[in-house]
Order: sequence, then structure tokens, then C-alpha cells
Amino acid sequence: MNVVVLILATAYAAILTFGAWTIILRHRWLAFIHMTAAGLVMIGGVAAFYVLLSSTLWLGAGVLIGWIASWVAALRFSRVVVRNHLARAGFSLLLVLLAYFAVNQP
Repeated sequence: MNVVVLILATAYAAILTFGAWTIILRHRWLAFIHMTAAGLVMIGGVAAFYVLLSSTLWLGAGVLIGWIASWVAALRFSRVVVRNHLARAGFSLLLVLLAYFAVNQP
């Protein structure tokens, strides 16, 4: 299950990196926040792969920062699609819970 967490974290980090790439010319600070979130998600994914207890914290911080940065970007560009952000929140919650149960299994 740890490999699944690593693969999903890598996919989510790629999505965050693409989000940073799309807004880098307009708002550099927002792109930096997206890249920071991608880095935290990757650290959390690798930590979950190595069964470190801090992986849930790293992933939780990364997905929370990424989700907030996504909302801020959508509000700045006046293009809020609520179902996309709810889907991202659901995927984020699934990723963090999966990492928690992968690391804390008996």
C-alpha cells in the first residue's frame, strides 16, 4: 500500500506543478506556493514509502497548502469551478487517509 501512496503523491505533485506552470507569468508568488505544496507532497509520499510516521503530516500540509493555493488562484482569475475543487479536496483527503492507514497498520 505504501507504493500506491507514493504513486498517488507523485501524481498529485505533478498536478500542483502544472498549476504552478500555468500561472508563473501572472503571479509568481502563487506559483511559488504551488511548488512548495508539490515539494511537501513529494516528501510525504517518500516518507510514506519508507513507513515514517511523519508522512501524514507532510502530506496533510502539502495538500492543504495546495488546495488553498488552488482556491486563491481560481478566485484571482474569476474562474471558480466548485466541483473541481471539491474533487481535489476529496482526492487530498483520500491520499492523506491512505497514507495514515499505510503507515499505522498493525
